[in-house]
Amino acid sequence: MDILDQMPREERLEFVRNALCDAIALKQKQTDPVGGEASNPDSG
Repeated sequence: MDILDQMPREERLEFVRNALCDAIALKQKQTDPVGGEASNPDSG
């Protein structure tokens, strides 16, 4: 957490917000039943 401590408050908020969005997007991608072959790492 040292990196966050060295950041200004605005950058810290943006950093956390981006991390949250990434985590949510990942979770939705994994639990999306319509994903099917699209989420398969082998195809593509």
